[in-house]
Amino acid sequence: MKRDFTSQLHAWEQMDPASIYQAKDIDVNLRQFFGAFALTGDPPEVRGTRILVVDDLFASGSSLLAVREILQNRLGAEVACVCFLSGV
Repeated sequence: MKRDFTSQLHAWEQMDPASIYQAKDIDVNLRQFFGAFALTGDPPEVRGTRILVVDDLFASGSSLLAVREILQNRLGAEVACVCFLSGV
């Protein structure tokens, strides 16, 4: 796994800094080590609201966990998630 992690970091070092990546570009076993989401600017006021996050595919759950971390644990929303397909 260490070799895969190092390889992923090396690939990112070669990318244009303005590039956008998606979690699906990262090996499922490595996704837990990379935060796919970042808060920039002022986040919307969602404290106390209910939010349903809809994803098209559940492979590892890392994207949904990252979104939940931001919405629920950092911004105070009540979060539920649903996926249409599963790779698991």
